[in-house]
Amino acid sequence: MRSYAIAVALALLSGASGAAPLEVLCNSLPPAAEVRVLFAPSAAQLDDSKSARDLRLAADEEGAAFRHLGVTRATLQRELDIRLEGYTDERTGRACAWPKVQLHLSVSPLLVELARELEGSPCLRAHVFNHEMQHVAIYNAGAQRAAAQLEREMRAELNQHQLDGDSSTLMRDLREQLAQRWLPRLDDLVAEGNREHDALDAAEERQAFSVCNGVLPQILKTIR
Repeated sequence: MRSYAIAVALALLSGASGAAPLEVLCNSLPPAAEVRVLFAPSAAQLDDSKSARDLRLAADEEGAAFRHLGVTRATLQRELDIRLEGYTDERTGRACAWPKVQLHLSVSPLLVELARELEGSPCLRAHVFNHEMQHVAIYNAGAQRAAAQLEREMRAELNQHQLDGDSSTLMRDLREQLAQRWLPRLDDLVAEGNREHDALDAAEERQAFSVCNGVLPQILKTIR
């Protein structure tokens, strides 16, 4: 999900005599873009009302039955604030500006679902819950790393040169750059955490039938 807040603060230059040339004013601007990518970790909500079959159908994927005793669902939310600060010449429409970008990230909803069949074994329920909470930790840590890396990359790129061009297109061009380059880059960085999720699930598969005195086969018999 993406939302935008946009502001343009371009001071107008009139044609009055004595006004400083646009080039002079552009050179007087502090030579730096402002980029902040902020992530707010989320606490997980718990839902244990669904059956293992319901969890499998909602996931729309096949796999061993015990894989659907617990599921963690996460949706990355993005709130983007874009601003331009600089000058524009009202006679020519030419403008110069540095971008000011803030991207606020959060994971919502962050939902842990436990199959209601786990009620038959408090031990296994606690084990599955702890496993899903490790997924929650991976989601939050991965998003935090992605935010820090994206901020570094965006700051390096946007600080290379001052924006210069038609005042009517500077904001549009900046928005397109963010939408077409940087938000997809964010998705790639967040996806790097998938390896950790896969490794966690692989380790769980190796021990699933031995935890809690091997109660898992009995629980699986109750799944319809």
